[in-house]
Amino acid sequence: MMTYPTDLTMPTANIVAYIYKAKGGSQAEVADILGCDIRTIERIEEGKEKYTKEQIKKIVDFYKVDRLAVGPGHYAGEDVKLLRMWRTRISAGKLKDAEKYHDKYHLEKYDFLPFDLDLSMLYNMFLVKYYVKVDMVDDAKQILSEAEPRVEEANDENQYHYHYNKGIVFLLENEYKEALKHFSLAYKREYVEKKPHAHLIHYNMGLCYSNLGVCMSAIVQYEIAYTLLDREQPYYYAMIISNNLSVNYIKSGNFVLAKKYADKTMSLAEKLQSEKHQSRASRNMGCICIEENEFKEALEHLENSLALTEEGGIEFIDTLYYKILSLIYLGHPSAEQEIANIKLMSKYDKHFSILFTSLSHLLTLESDDSIEYIENTTIPYLLERSDHFQIFQYYRFLEKHYTSTDKKIKVWEVQLRYANLYKEMMSLGGEI
Repeated sequence: MMTYPTDLTMPTANIVAYIYKAKGGSQAEVADILGCDIRTIERIEEGKEKYTKEQIKKIVDFYKVDRLAVGPGHYAGEDVKLLRMWRTRISAGKLKDAEKYHDKYHLEKYDFLPFDLDLSMLYNMFLVKYYVKVDMVDDAKQILSEAEPRVEEANDENQYHYHYNKGIVFLLENEYKEALKHFSLAYKREYVEKKPHAHLIHYNMGLCYSNLGVCMSAIVQYEIAYTLLDREQPYYYAMIISNNLSVNYIKSGNFVLAKKYADKTMSLAEKLQSEKHQSRASRNMGCICIEENEFKEALEHLENSLALTEEGGIEFIDTLYYKILSLIYLGHPSAEQEIANIKLMSKYDKHFSILFTSLSHLLTLESDDSIEYIENTTIPYLLERSDHFQIFQYYRFLEKHYTSTDKKIKVWEVQLRYANLYKEMMSLGGEI
């Protein structure tokens, strides 16, 4: 096993030069190994060009270097410290700074050169984090795929990072069950107890459960995340988690706690001057008011949310849906025209097309076609999405319609379905 120079900031090409010189080689021999001229090697060592990963592999294979060990004068953990400093910049979203730091300290050497498995894997796990931050998910997946065969050989920290990163990638691809599986594996590693940002793993598990419609499990994870917030960005994460708790408490039917966290979200959003989260808090308050039959107040909150949201985006259209729902509850004549306008905007989106078509059918419940659409299209679609809050709204309209037309059996059927759905929703607290 070879030792390598103790200056960890030196270029990768210099360490390669150290290798071939220590083995009695020369620039001419390296050029011959790579099938290029000596001038190319000179340019690389002058910093004008760089070796590729494949070229370095050829060189270390030729000189039979299985592993590079740190030489005298190197204090324990110096290389790991460099990587952690890089990770800190990535995690903080300081991506240009992260790029400069990477180049300044030639961090690619931990991937290109045959260092200890745990050191090279740590570099690659942090590189995955970088690729995720810059939306290069395919590159992140490639690194994880290459690391997979050796994960069991890696230390506890690298196993944690591997499974956490896999969870993040699956989460980005909306594969929530797979994401949960890897977050759970990461959580079982002892390293999680040392991790300074433990709230993140619970937060991401909360996202998975929330998207799977398992709101009670989502709430448990978000509540744990809330209690584990560190001092680095307490207000920012407290704001995000409060919003998500509000959303899931709305879904679970606990409107007292939903309002508590909506108020917290608004307070923190105003402190941080985040219009996005002020908008979300107002939207959540609007939904709470709908449930409490305070439809005029709901409209005020929803209008405030719309004023702070970019027109035409998903959140804008979603909020507009609840505004129109409030108008329908109030019997406001503008509801029909609002639906017509928004249907044009969202006609190419299946989700919103179904939702706004459903709203239009709420205006014509005396028609058998409208009842059939809500019963056979709207509610099954929302059940598939585990969107219980919206389903309850349609049940309320159906119950009111059947009551007004004196269809007692139908009223009883809706009430039974309502009760069964609520019971099912409350039972969705276990693992997926």
